[in-house]
Amino acid sequence: MTLDDLPRILVMVVLAALLAYFADLLAGGRVPLGFFGAVLFGLAGAWIASEVIRPRIPMTLPKEPTFDGVALVTAGIGAFIFSFAWCVLTSRVARRWR
Repeated sequence: MTLDDLPRILVMVVLAALLAYFADLLAGGRVPLGFFGAVLFGLAGAWIASEVIRPRIPMTLPKEPTFDGVALVTAGIGAFIFSFAWCVLTSRVARRWR
């Protein structure tokens, strides 16, 4: 990781934070690590979708919008899915332990 990667990481963090907020709202909150945990899982989802899954899928969007080298739709879908899964799974587990 170099200093040139910083804008790309910042775009992923902002995208992950925005979509983690919506995932947290849809799941009803009350998750371990709260919003911070949802953002971390959103960031992991954005990275996995952009760097691991997308290069292996032969079909791509014709004109997917990018910002600083981040494919916004692909990273957004990955961030939302991971954040939402984290929120739903951990809120159900947290309710069982109460």
